[in-house]
Parts: sequence; C-alpha cells; structure tokens
Amino acid sequence: MKYVKCNVKLLNEINLFTTTLVSAVNMISCLTEIKDNLFLNCGSLKNIKLPNKLTKIKSGSFANCKSLENIEIPASVIEIENSAFANC
Repeated sequence: MKYVKCNVKLLNEINLFTTTLVSAVNMISCLTEIKDNLFLNCGSLKNIKLPNKLTKIKSGSFANCKSLENIEIPASVIEIENSAFANC
C-alpha cells in the first residue's frame, strides 16, 4: 500500500498517480480536498481509504480508474463533483 503523507490541506498535483502502479492508497488525516484529475487513468488502483477530514472530491479525481473495487468515502465529504468517478 502506498501512503500519501501530507502537511498541507489538499493535493493538487494533476495526475499524481497516473504513471505509477498503485493498487491501494491510504491517505492520512490532514487532507481536506482531492483536486481535479489526481488519480485520472490510474488503471491499477483497486482500493482507497479517504481521510475523515476530507470535504471535496473534485471533477475527474478518479476518472477511468477501471480497476477500482473499494473506496471508503467518509461522512465529512459534502461535495463530489460531476465526473469524479467517470468510467469506473
């Protein structure tokens, strides 16, 4: 499992994981927003656990993650933009 460590409130590197062979991601609790296209086309991603402080999942965040089998979305999420999970 790949761990995303952060000391910021959001990840905004476009396509951060698209070229890596990541199958599971567990993000630590400081993350509050997942920016557009962060995991776009991450075909090997199967499992992801989102942190309890997360409030937004932006457009295309997990688009084309065709292997995605399990995602834990906390109750703190108040906005999931269109196409966040397109073609999953």
